[in-house]
Amino acid sequence: MTFWAKLLTVVVFILSLIFASMSAALFGKREDFRSQLEKTASEYKQKQEEWKQKSDELTGKLNQAAAEVALAKSERDASQLRLDTLIHEGERRDADLKQRMIEDEKDKNLNLELAASLKSLGTQVTSLLADTNSLKTENTSLTTKLSEEQSRSNKLAKENTDLTASLKSTTEAKEKDEATLKMNDEIFAELSRRNVAWRELITQWTTLPDIKAKVLKVDTESNFVLLNVGLKQGVKKNYEFSIFRDGLFVAKVNVFDVQDDLCAARIVVPKLAIQRGDNAWTRLSD
Repeated sequence: MTFWAKLLTVVVFILSLIFASMSAALFGKREDFRSQLEKTASEYKQKQEEWKQKSDELTGKLNQAAAEVALAKSERDASQLRLDTLIHEGERRDADLKQRMIEDEKDKNLNLELAASLKSLGTQVTSLLADTNSLKTENTSLTTKLSEEQSRSNKLAKENTDLTASLKSTTEAKEKDEATLKMNDEIFAELSRRNVAWRELITQWTTLPDIKAKVLKVDTESNFVLLNVGLKQGVKKNYEFSIFRDGLFVAKVNVFDVQDDLCAARIVVPKLAIQRGDNAWTRLSD
């Protein structure tokens, strides 16, 4: 073997030793690295599981929070709807209240006017009632006189019957006079029933002025009416008015109390029910 071959063998042997020592060192370090890598991988896996658990917990909380947010939003929308409804209802009630206040103010003014009218009417009614009481007293006295006149009238009727029997044999002219006398007796009897002195009424009837009026009020209990004419229009006590409606005769009334623009008249010949607004005329006859 040559020198160079031997030298090469020695070099190769030395390099082999160096390589073996380096491999042994590297193998020892590789075992340390593997152990550390496995430990790190185990810790990583543990951390990963912890992170997954925490992620699942956070996901659950996030889903729960999302559900709570959705529920809160739904409740908020429902509350907003109720609030809008309450606002609309409040506006409607406010408008109704304002309208009711306006109507109440109108009713208040109307009630004040009505109260004033009723007060004035009450004063007039009180005065009329006082006059009515006075007239009732007067009527009682007149009734007594009427009874006496009725007795006289019955006596005159009997005498008139006797005269009629004796006049049957007279001439046609006398029969005409008898009919006229009988008609006058009936007129006088009717005038006596009305509590009016016939001579005075005939005198007034021939000179009665042309006066037209309207019926203001009818008191059926006291049997009198109020007309819208009085002293200023020339009305006097014992004037007679004929009441008519739409061309039909309704009744005759006799004036017993006169004021400036009003008069009260007693119903003496009722034919139909007198109504407020009926026409009255001194010259109209039934």
